[in-house]
Amino acid sequence: MLHIREVLQLKNDEKVLRILRASWVTLVPQLGLSFLLIVVPFFFLFQITSIKYIGIPLFILPIVGGICVALRAFMLWDANAFIVTSMRIVNVEQKKIFTRIVTEALQSTIQDISWTQMGMGETLFRIGSISIQTAGLNTRLIARKISHPEKIQDILNDWRHGKVRDIKPEQAIRIDVEKEIEGILSTYSIEELIRISTILKAREKERKVSAYLDVSSL
Repeated sequence: MLHIREVLQLKNDEKVLRILRASWVTLVPQLGLSFLLIVVPFFFLFQITSIKYIGIPLFILPIVGGICVALRAFMLWDANAFIVTSMRIVNVEQKKIFTRIVTEALQSTIQDISWTQMGMGETLFRIGSISIQTAGLNTRLIARKISHPEKIQDILNDWRHGKVRDIKPEQAIRIDVEKEIEGILSTYSIEELIRISTILKAREKERKVSAYLDVSSL
């Protein structure tokens, strides 16, 4: 899972407004292959396992391969992100599991935001690429295969002109509070964290029981 603090150090008063990722449709081919690798061996279970010595390895190998394909696809999908904050855009490109390129553009340097759709597949599934041109740079920041790129373009143009409409005030407050709590918890020992976790779980259980009793009394 992508952790924001691994690729982005928020400045004072900076807030994460939105994280864009490729549409889930882009995962279908690899997840389909993973599904086949996991399921197909079961149709030939007896034939494969009847082979001496190598039967069981031949049965297990495609299943493990299918799981690895699915995990790799999800990890790369999750790690490739377009992070929009109140001050800048950060483009995280995870080329391979251990190869990452991070590029950022300040809000004040952005000159143009455009979107494109290529081919029938992107048009059918309403996905496309968001391209951002900045002053003084020969390259563009590109978020590929984003759902509803035309809507994202409108949102980013509003953001570029100082109109943030994609996050509610309470969400911004929650982000700040969660960040503050995370910093405080990092100073606690394991034993203290376990005690805090136990207390919170007990309170959550009490809350659910109370909510159930209130509904039952109606």
